[in-house]
Amino acid sequence: MPIYEYRCLTCDHLFENLQQWNDDPPDCPQCGSEVKRIQSKPSIRFKGKGFHATDYTRTGPKMR
Repeated sequence: MPIYEYRCLTCDHLFENLQQWNDDPPDCPQCGSEVKRIQSKPSIRFKGKGFHATDYTRTGPKMR
């Protein structure tokens, strides 16, 4: 299950919640008001030369 980030519309509290994508949004844990799901940065990081540069070249995919 993914972790979603929410912001309260009343008290501006920011929190995370582990839930399925089709579940109803939770209430704010501080004031109990309605919240809105916000978009956050993905937790992925590519290092090195990169998969595209090493897997596919102008001559086509490498044969292993």
